[in-house]
Amino acid sequence: MIGAIRMLSYYNEELSVDVAKVFPLTLLIIFIISPGFFSLERVFNNLAGVPELLGSIVSFGMLIIGIELVLRVLDLISLGIKSKKKN
Repeated sequence: MIGAIRMLSYYNEELSVDVAKVFPLTLLIIFIISPGFFSLERVFNNLAGVPELLGSIVSFGMLIIGIELVLRVLDLISLGIKSKKKN
């Protein structure tokens, strides 16, 4: 979700803001409609498994950083091409 919003922000900033606003509301609706979805027992069981997922969490973070770097480079190239066309 984070990567999708970041990619969307380079395409259309207003749209990415709207998507980022909708995500928490979606979680709230899920919580209201199905209260069993979020339970303390389930949260504690999932927290106990976080150390096992640490490698995946780091990999995901690196993926997001990589996506951001690629998007920034492409944005700089795009700006350079547009500025050369204006001159």
